[in-house]
Amino acid sequence: MKYLIIIPFLFLLGCNDSKNKSSDTFTEEQNVIGTWASNCFQSYDVPEPVYSIAEYHITNEKISHIFNNYSDSECSTVYSGSENLWEGYTGTYILLDDVATTSGIDAKWLEVTISVVSANDLVIEIGLYQNNDELLQVLDEEEMYIISSAPIYIQK
Repeated sequence: MKYLIIIPFLFLLGCNDSKNKSSDTFTEEQNVIGTWASNCFQSYDVPEPVYSIAEYHITNEKISHIFNNYSDSECSTVYSGSENLWEGYTGTYILLDDVATTSGIDAKWLEVTISVVSANDLVIEIGLYQNNDELLQVLDEEEMYIISSAPIYIQK
């Protein structure tokens, strides 16, 4: 059975006081479209450590967040353990209203729709902050949006 899942998430693009609905997709001027990849980082400990290189792929219509999982800290040996690890998602998005973060930076609120073949529904919220060539995740801590220091995604 195929389910449609709506995933809201944030995409921070800098300071903007506008709270109006923005365009439906990112523009080239926003410099977000492209591929962003993290360095190798420890992502799981189930029961042995698992390392990942995470990537965002963003076009003017679609977004994906993919985890490439490895058994070693250099991310050279593909993970082949028995654990069923998160591998990411792909979907379409539309830009919605801006929201304010605790650090005073406005975030773009996105609604992402993905199709999942599963008996379990999947709903997540995610935020991103673009700072020149870097992309950082934003954490939602009791409706307060905090910019995370790791992992850092670099545009390819």
